[in-house]
Amino acid sequence: MTGVERLEARQVCGHRIAIAMHDVAGPSVVIFCHGFRGERTGPNRTFVRAARALAAVGISSLRFDQYGSGDSDGDFLDSSFTDWVETCQALAVEQIKAGRRVALFGQSMGGSAALCAAADLQQLAAVVAWVADANVDPFLPSPTGSSKKAASSFATSFGKRRTPRILLAGMPGSLRRVSSSSAPRTSTSLRRTAKRLSNTRSRPTQ
Repeated sequence: MTGVERLEARQVCGHRIAIAMHDVAGPSVVIFCHGFRGERTGPNRTFVRAARALAAVGISSLRFDQYGSGDSDGDFLDSSFTDWVETCQALAVEQIKAGRRVALFGQSMGGSAALCAAADLQQLAAVVAWVADANVDPFLPSPTGSSKKAASSFATSFGKRRTPRILLAGMPGSLRRVSSSSAPRTSTSLRRTAKRLSNTRSRPTQ
């Protein structure tokens, strides 16, 4: 089973968001959330390969570019971490209302966004945070003038308004065992996500 792969753009939270849908018309879907300065293909096209592997076992996938990233509208510097969280939530709610079991799979800053989004979504079947960044230190320019260090500080402070450390306490009990995997374990995390989706029943939308 390979399903249909299609590209589309739609309005999500007031922004035009580029989406790649791998639809096998099944009851489950994984939503992939890319990282800082990333895009919907994932690092080294990991998300593309993962989505096709999931389709082969009957699980649909949705990959998207955050506002200001990839083919979505906007400038990255005009976006915020709150935009990232709200976009993840909106796409998840859309799939939940369609009666699907939904899992979020986030990488790097996308992992942090997935964790924050999950805090307000009681109906998620699973969440995978792949090397999620939970650093909430404020951004301060490097006194040595190191642009690399300053860029790193900016990346980690991007989410200061909504952070995993604050919102994790409100996450549904069934989702608190979060996989914080390294790259070599990504396939294991995907297999666990697929298994959980297969074993979780859809819940009615509130």
